[in-house]
Amino acid sequence: MVNKLTFHQKGVQAMAFAGKDKLISIGVAGENALALWDIRQGLVIKSVLLPGHSTNQIIIDANEQQII
Repeated sequence: MVNKLTFHQKGVQAMAFAGKDKLISIGVAGENALALWDIRQGLVIKSVLLPGHSTNQIIIDANEQQII
């Protein structure tokens, strides 16, 4: 194990890699949190609370560490 990633309190519904060293995770319904991780350091770079309703599109610039 390289790092243990802890942030989401209720669980994770989806994850995706964004380049070689970034990971995106989205919490389960009721938590509605999205996190952008630096997986080499095991730290959250940026996080945002999503609206309670369905989100159809999330734009992430992992290089600039921005969530739009």
